[in-house]
Amino acid sequence: MWFRAGSALEKKADYGVAHFLEHMFFKGTKKRPGAKIAEEVEGFGGELNAFTSFHFTCYYINCPKSQLSKSVDIILDMVANPQFLNSELIPERGVVLEEFKRSIDSPSQYAFTELQDDFFSGGYKHQILGTEKNINSFTRDQIIKFRKKYYNKENALLVVAGDLKNKNKI
Repeated sequence: MWFRAGSALEKKADYGVAHFLEHMFFKGTKKRPGAKIAEEVEGFGGELNAFTSFHFTCYYINCPKSQLSKSVDIILDMVANPQFLNSELIPERGVVLEEFKRSIDSPSQYAFTELQDDFFSGGYKHQILGTEKNINSFTRDQIIKFRKKYYNKENALLVVAGDLKNKNKI
């Protein structure tokens, strides 16, 4: 599931919110609370992951073809019905902050960050991960506001690929 919801769309106070939101979508829905999303996918041998770029955020499940319908149901539930609980938000700050610290500890990522700051403008000037200050201060309201603005039908694309012999059924 692709969304036109990347870091280039962020305002300064929200630098990193697209990536932080990516993490929060994995934190459960009413139907699949907490870690149930990942447990369900891993239970049938699937792989669940996501990535955020300047222009897009993508959530995906690689799965056996027998689990296609279930995988689509999980992805749609995940992006349509997130809970964004404060009890999940606070510990996730630590997870994202560690990812940020690893990125600035990487010579190639550090060099790219310096190039971004020196040669780009607007939404390309900052890291996709955001800033340490922002990561430590994201609120539930911030992520909900970004989601409402960019996670909608006009910005969404569901892609199904693989052995699709039953295309009409799918």
